[in-house]
Formats: sequence, structure tokens, C-alpha cells
Amino acid sequence: MHKISRFFSYLFVHFLLGLPASFAYVFFLPIKETVLPVFLFSWKIRESILLFIFYFPFIYTSALIFAYPIIFGKFGPAKMERRSPNMIRFLQHFFIFSLAVLSLYVILAEAVKPILMESQSRSVSQTLTYREYNKLAKEAYTRNDYNQAGDHIGRALNIWPQSEEAMKLNEKIKIAKEKNSIDTAGSVLGKTIQTEDNINNMSAEAALKRAERAALSFDFYTAHYYAKLAVQAFRDEDPLRVDAENLAVRAWAEVEKGLASYKDAPSIALYKSKKAAYEALQSGDYIRAYYSFLQIDSSMRASNSDQKDPEVERFLSLSRLELEKNVFFTDELKNIPNFIMRGDIRFTLAEQTYEYSEIKIHGISHGSSTLRNEIYLMNVVYTRLGVSNAEKWSIMIPYAKLVEVVDNEGKNRLMLQICSVDRYSEEKNVYPKVLAGELPRENLHNILLPMTMPDFILIEKSVSGPSTMKISDLYYFSLISEKYGLKKEAYLSEVLYRLIEPLLLLIVSLLVLILAWRFRVLPGRRLNKRLFLFSPLCPFLSYIIMETFRYIFKLQIAFFVCLTPRYVSLIVFSLPVISLIFLIITLLYQRSE
Repeated sequence: MHKISRFFSYLFVHFLLGLPASFAYVFFLPIKETVLPVFLFSWKIRESILLFIFYFPFIYTSALIFAYPIIFGKFGPAKMERRSPNMIRFLQHFFIFSLAVLSLYVILAEAVKPILMESQSRSVSQTLTYREYNKLAKEAYTRNDYNQAGDHIGRALNIWPQSEEAMKLNEKIKIAKEKNSIDTAGSVLGKTIQTEDNINNMSAEAALKRAERAALSFDFYTAHYYAKLAVQAFRDEDPLRVDAENLAVRAWAEVEKGLASYKDAPSIALYKSKKAAYEALQSGDYIRAYYSFLQIDSSMRASNSDQKDPEVERFLSLSRLELEKNVFFTDELKNIPNFIMRGDIRFTLAEQTYEYSEIKIHGISHGSSTLRNEIYLMNVVYTRLGVSNAEKWSIMIPYAKLVEVVDNEGKNRLMLQICSVDRYSEEKNVYPKVLAGELPRENLHNILLPMTMPDFILIEKSVSGPSTMKISDLYYFSLISEKYGLKKEAYLSEVLYRLIEPLLLLIVSLLVLILAWRFRVLPGRRLNKRLFLFSPLCPFLSYIIMETFRYIFKLQIAFFVCLTPRYVSLIVFSLPVISLIFLIITLLYQRSE
């Protein structure tokens, strides 16, 4: 009786029937989700495995319901007293076997299932994204914006290259672009940032030495720039700070004297342009500084292609470095993965004591930079609210970039870059559209958000619902969700249920064993073959028992999460443990009539 190996054949047959049945159900019946044909076959494979994982507990308990009335009757003792050694040995072997089955189920449910669900979600979101880009391309084509239409349909074709609809629309857009194209030519230069100008990691002493070297070589713009950096980096009590200040004053005086050395008008104009661009860089107007140095460089090369100005090249690179800390270049959007549109991401942020912000994001794309975490966003609505939820200002951002930065206090925060600039023309810059109020001057180009990148990624994952998240993500998100205006009850309830579910399966298994003993085939009697006619009822009985217990446990979890979240874990785990002990004692005290 206590040999579990007698149960293997029954369990194997049930799994052998359950897995093909899952595949047959998915492949031959209509699906609820709408998926592109290019993803359909792989989607059905994954959905079949997910269905099998969902029905795993039902298949297991169904095998118990069918097998153990026969096993107890065929191999059990004719007479058995309470607390029989046979029953104790059986329980020992059964618990070992149950732990193995539960371990397999936990691996399937918590390791395999999240991976498959993420792939399923990606297929569905790519389908939605394809349709969205197709729609945007048609709208852009209708208003004769063929460049934007081409970008949108190109992204749609990246998702489904064989789409006849997208290919036809792409051909129409190409023909329209050719008819309305205007030949433009211009030479633009892409600059490379020298490693020596990587000022982010430069110490105050290194900046001062760099300034001194530049002064010795009569490069007074560079000397002034690095001397000012050193002044900012040195502490007030540091004696070298005075040296840096003096060097900055001397270098700027030499810059002012430089105008007198120029006699011809072009040289004077060039000097004034360089000085104005440098002053813009020093004042923090990095956009104006970048375009000014770019214009100077382009003008010099247009007049003489071999002419170079090391100062202009150096400060063009520096201004671009500072520019990219505050805004992003529009052409970056062409080199990122397609935006995923699986539903709006909504959350709130506490900005100040009486202020908070609401953020809604329609599309998201994770960038590929290896230097820092960055995420690109599409159609972002940012609203700043004040006292009594009064709207102070609101903006709509067509494209934004989210990067992780370190603030003045040394804490990691996110910067929402709301302005995208063209690499070569200031006229093509894209600024946010003000929906209400007036955008503060300090937020013209970016907004600092009091949150971290891991928190944002968890918010993104939560869009698909708690059931699709990993248990580790669920637990952490249940701790921080209220900070972002989301209710933690749903996430905490899901965590507790995931932890209790293996115990629930063990409880149902013991209950089935007790029922199997009560309704076992009596020893000495031949097995009635008509009994097998009722075998199809076992899965339904298993489903009813499992779903009843699931409903009871989910109900009590939801109740205690709302009633007493502080002690909910202790209370919620007490009930299954007490039930488990009660069922073990009940099974031990079974006897033959």
C-alpha cells in the first residue's frame, strides 16, 4: 500500500492525456487574443504549455481521485486500525512524492510561466504596435507628411516584413515622396568626442593642470573653461581654488585682449562669434552654444575645406556633451527598437509637500546604450498638480527620453528629457506642447523625477497585471506601489496566494486521499470495469474541489489584506497550516470498517 510507484502509471497516463489535450484545445479552437500571422504558431505553442501549467494541479488531483480508490482496495490491508504503521509509512512516502510534484509545479509556475507569459505579452504588444504604426502612417500620408509616414510604415514593416497591406502603403508613400521631393544638399560634420575632454570624471586638480597647460600654449578659451571647472570643483577652503580663480581671470583678460589683434572684418566677426558661443556655453545655454559652434565650424569649412580651428572643434564637442545631458537628438529615434504599445502606463509622483505629478505614457522603447540606462517614450502627458488637485500646468510630449542621473545629493534619479533637437538645424527642434498653464523655465528641456530606473521598470511590468509578474518583482512592487499612486492590495494578495498555492495543492491532495480511502474498492471484490466509465468525471470533480479551495483562500487573503495588512502574512498562513495538520491527523486515524 505504501509504495508510491503503484501510482506512477496512473499519473503518467493523466499527464499523457493532459498535454496533447492542451495543444488540441489551443490549436483547434478560436483564440481570444488577436496576434499577427507571423507570431501565431509560436504563440499557440507557448499558450498550450501555459494551459498545461494552469491545469497541472487539476490533472494531478484527478489522477489521485481515480487511482487511490483502486490502489487502497487492491493493495491495502483488509483490516486496519487507527494510527496503523501501514498508514504512517504511506504518509511518509506520499509526502516525499508530493514534495517532488510540488517542486516541479513551482518551477513550472514561477520560472517557466513568467518567461512564456512575457513572450506572449510581447507578441500581443507587437501586434498592437504594428497596427498603431500602420494607423499613424495612414494618417501622416493623408496630411501629406510623407517623411513621417515613411518612418511609421518602416517600423511596421520591421515587425511584419511580409505584410501585404504595409508593403502597398509603403510603395504609395515612396511614390508620393518622389513626386514631392526637393533636392537639398548640405555638408554636415559628425564630431567625435575626445577622451581628453571627458569632463565628467575629471578631478579639480586635473582641471586646473589642464587649464595651466592651455594657458602656456596660449589657448585662453580652453584655459578659462577648465579653470572655471576647477573653481566649481574645489572646496572653498582649498588654497588651489584661489589659483584657479586667478587663472580664470587672467585667461579671460587675454580673451578680451585678443580682439585688438584682428584687423580685417572677417577675423573680427569670427572672433565675436566664438566669444558669444563660448559665453553661451559658460552661462549654461548649451543648445545655443552647440548651434553657434556648429555654425562657426560649417562657415569655416565652407570657405576653406582644409581650414580647422582646434578651439572650435573642442568646444563643439564639449557643448554637445553638455547638450546630451539635458536633451536628446531626434535622430536617436531611428536607431532604437520599435515602441511597444501594450496599454497606457499611468502613475503619480510626489514632487513637493503639496504638489505631485501625473504621468501617462502611451509607448515605450528600451534604448541600446551601453553607457547608461535609457528609455525612449512616446506620447507622454505630464501634469503638475497643486493644492486640492488644482492643475498648475500640463504638457504633451511627442517623444521623450528617460535617463538615470545622479543629483546633487548623490542619489540616483530619473531625468525626463522632454525636448529633442536636430543634430544640424535648430529650426527642426521639437518642444513639448503646452496643454494648460505655463511651463516653468527650469523645465523647458527636462524634468527631474523622484524615482529610480528599477522602480520605473516595475511600473512598466505592472501594466500587464499582477498575474504576469515574477513573485520577486511582485513582492518589491507591493512595498513601493503606493509611492507611485498605485494600490498595493492587488500585488500583496497575489504574492501571498503564490506562496500559499503549493500548500493548497497539498491540502487538496490529502483531502482526496481521505475520500479515496472512504470510497475505496473493498478488498476481496473484483474490480468492476464499469468504474472506468466514470473516469471522465474525475477531472471535473478535481476542478470543482481545486477551484472551491482557491476561491476560499483568495477571498480570505483579500479580506485580511484590507483588514490588517501588517499581520496579514501570519493570519493567512495560519489557516492552511491548521488545515494541513487537521487532514494529516484525520488520515492517520482512518480505519477499515
